[in-house]
Amino acid sequence: MSTIALDTTTPVPSTTRSLRTLYATRAGFAFVWAALLFTTRSPTFAGALLVGYPAWDAALTALDLRRGAPQGRALQWTNFAFSSATAVAIGLASGVVQTITVFAAWAIVAGLLQLGVGLSRRRQLGGQWAMILSGGQSALAGLSFLAMAHTPDASVQKLAPYAVFGGLYFAVSAFRLGRAARTAK
Repeated sequence: MSTIALDTTTPVPSTTRSLRTLYATRAGFAFVWAALLFTTRSPTFAGALLVGYPAWDAALTALDLRRGAPQGRALQWTNFAFSSATAVAIGLASGVVQTITVFAAWAIVAGLLQLGVGLSRRRQLGGQWAMILSGGQSALAGLSFLAMAHTPDASVQKLAPYAVFGGLYFAVSAFRLGRAARTAK
């Protein structure tokens, strides 16, 4: 029985391409989602968007698990389960305070999990510093959402910038992985 040794210091080109595409897709979705949330005045549509964001995160985490790098898989499985549960919890939430509170808790936990995945991937894949920053910023944003949820001017539209920053980080990571793939050739 033979074994195949993997070089853990250089990116795997197919993994890098797969993650680049995944990150670019996440960036595009985040920008569109933020624009829709910011401009909608329909509570029903805003609620659907808020359910959709963690559901989308769960779906793309599943794709990442299927096609992505082996680093951080336990954290990703945790994120998949938590994001799926969050989508359901937001759908069951009643009122702005509960909805923002659930979204805030998700931003904190998902951010910390993303931070962990970015840290575990940084050596082999490179281009992860933006994911590390994004995870940390997500956790901090979630804390600010918790505080905002209990103010008189709480509004789900105030969650839109969260996705814009996340989209920017994913776009930067996609670009960096693209550069890494080109230099690896």
